[in-house]
Amino acid sequence: NADLVRELRAAVTARDDMLSIVSHDLRNPVNAVKMLASATLRAHDALPLPSDVARHAEVMLQAARQMDSLIQDLLDVSKLESGRMAVSPRVVGVGELVSLAAQALMPLAAEAQVSLQLALSGVLPMVDVDPDRIAQVLSNLIGNGIKYTPAGGEVRVSAESDRDIVRITVTDTGVGIPEQELPRVFDRFWQSKRTNRSGAGLGLAIARGIVRAHGGRIWIESTVGRGTKVYFTVP
Repeated sequence: NADLVRELRAAVTARDDMLSIVSHDLRNPVNAVKMLASATLRAHDALPLPSDVARHAEVMLQAARQMDSLIQDLLDVSKLESGRMAVSPRVVGVGELVSLAAQALMPLAAEAQVSLQLALSGVLPMVDVDPDRIAQVLSNLIGNGIKYTPAGGEVRVSAESDRDIVRITVTDTGVGIPEQELPRVFDRFWQSKRTNRSGAGLGLAIARGIVRAHGGRIWIESTVGRGTKVYFTVP
């Protein structure tokens, strides 16, 4: 009935407000840890500290960065659910956007011993998108490809113009996703059984929200043991 619907909506609003407030409040101590760990490592560069101190500072910095990423995901999914996900479009080149996103993930690919390749087809057009948000989508998709591809495998990022859209594809030679799991991959907090459950399982839900906010679409094809292809389009 109408009263129950109002109560449910109020409960969802209260949950989202609390999530947003808590996420913002968590940012301050996390930033403090990041700043102090970074300062410790800079001091180590200038005047070598005991090796265990430097190693602990590096671990602290990595953990704080991961926490910061999780907090940002919580904030983003809260914005998506409340319809407050804003994009700030400007005209940018597709090739440059994809290339910069891939370059940022090169060190991660090298560490995982995964080949990260670019395949930009023909002359790519300019697009009117929020470059930071599209870079966020690319980072998530490329990062997932690296994460689920064994050493010696490959992640390939391609882009091509098709009439009034640009289609970007991230292909990996990783473990793949079981067919029965594919309908759920964009659900909030969903994580495949193939994962070690790192992260909150929000990345693909946020990626879909960003792509939709641009008037595009996103979908996945995958074969267990052979790899995964994630496609998304922008007008």
